[in-house]
Amino acid sequence: MSFPNVFRGDKWYLTFSNIPTVTDRHDLRLFDNYIKSFTLPSYEMGEITSHGPLGMNVRHPVGGIKINDNLGPVSIDFKLSENMENYLYLFRWMLELKYGRLRDDYDGMIRKYYIDSLYLHLLDNQKRKTTNLKFTHVFLTNLSSLPLVFGSSPEVTFSGTFTYEEIVYSTSDPMSGGQEIESPDPDCQPGPLPLDTSATWSD
Repeated sequence: MSFPNVFRGDKWYLTFSNIPTVTDRHDLRLFDNYIKSFTLPSYEMGEITSHGPLGMNVRHPVGGIKINDNLGPVSIDFKLSENMENYLYLFRWMLELKYGRLRDDYDGMIRKYYIDSLYLHLLDNQKRKTTNLKFTHVFLTNLSSLPLVFGSSPEVTFSGTFTYEEIVYSTSDPMSGGQEIESPDPDCQPGPLPLDTSATWSD
């Protein structure tokens, strides 16, 4: 990494471990490849204030308890696929949860009818992966409206708001697994080319 160097807003991508209504993993491309934008939520920690001598406020961070309380939701903007498949997969997921009737081959609890993990992969300016942020046990809580207008033909986008149980991260060295280029031999110096360029061929 060069110093100083800043992160660029387009050096990232998202992947979904699963979508509850998607049974063919090949269709996850309708989500991974149609993402337009992503908002990384704020991260907050509460404080408890007590009063000390002379009215001085003493602040105590709320640590060790309420670990995943008040987590900001994740917002993702998707481009609508031509047959509306990505929108309808998410719509069906919300519909099944709202009516309490999940897909026939699912035999688990309704509170576990979620996306196992949502991964945000951050890249450096050479597009090498440096950081992974993992959102666990993800639920879709809001699916936006679809703006459809006659006489206009732009790409249609929609957004989803997701909640999650925890957010964890890991980092990696972008140079890991690469080959280090050897420095040149100091005894090997450039010199004049030979004047005789003829060659003798032998059988």
